[in-house]
Amino acid sequence: MPILDMVLKSCKWNFLRRSLSTVPPTKPAAKHSMQRWQIHNFGSEPVLETSARVPVITNPDDVLIEIAAASVNPIDVAMAAGYGRRSLNLLRRMNSSTWDSVNELPLTLGRDCSGCVLATGKNVKAFQPGDEVWSAVPAHREGTHAKFVITSFSSVSKKPASLSHADAASLPYVACTVWSALCTVSGLDHHNTHGQRVLVLAGSGGIGNFAIQLMKAWGAEVTTLCAADGIDQVASLGADRIIDYQAEGASEELRSLAGFDVILDNVPKSSVTYPDAGRLLKSWKCRQVAKRLF
Repeated sequence: MPILDMVLKSCKWNFLRRSLSTVPPTKPAAKHSMQRWQIHNFGSEPVLETSARVPVITNPDDVLIEIAAASVNPIDVAMAAGYGRRSLNLLRRMNSSTWDSVNELPLTLGRDCSGCVLATGKNVKAFQPGDEVWSAVPAHREGTHAKFVITSFSSVSKKPASLSHADAASLPYVACTVWSALCTVSGLDHHNTHGQRVLVLAGSGGIGNFAIQLMKAWGAEVTTLCAADGIDQVASLGADRIIDYQAEGASEELRSLAGFDVILDNVPKSSVTYPDAGRLLKSWKCRQVAKRLF
């Protein structure tokens, strides 16, 4: 079962609108050109190309999606500056028919989207043209800041009918990130999370919002940190304890709660912003997570 399907069944979400565009998908038909945003040099601003060639399916496991809405994530900003170039180029070579035929530029950014299936490879049985879907596209593939995108059927799920394309496009990459951290790495699931003490840094961000709701749906005791202007929002998601990390005495209050089973640290340079967070994890949990990672 795709990760997005598993996440959807776990909890009801308050959706964050982070859509790049919301254009109703057209009926399936032959397409020859499209619009897309690309960077031509790392560190440069994206440029709108108005007559780009529509990608063609060459892998029998791929799906061509006409994009109705896409989102912008922090990883897009990082990739535009060159983040992960070596690793991503290696992945591109591994997925290329010719080892040396990899062009990293120009680069289309965008990691998630919502839209309509336009065509499928011959091995794809779960989707057919006309299906409304959402997707988290792997970072080594061309991104979603375009009118069309091709990705593997394994990274696609049918969009819930209750969601608009704009709402749906805001979720996939965040959902997969949270699932990877809390479920794949930390080993949490709906069977073993009840009563676990979980600390979520930056609870008012996209990842924090998602993590709080997932953990509460599974019965965890959730503590989160955020700025004062995010407290009401985080409280509405069900967090048990909320600490304004900028308030006087915040470090002392956080230290008094030491002994967390899991800490979700999604903050760049968190050692500066939250200098005491790493010391609050149960020592045996540190060993357990390290063993799982290495």
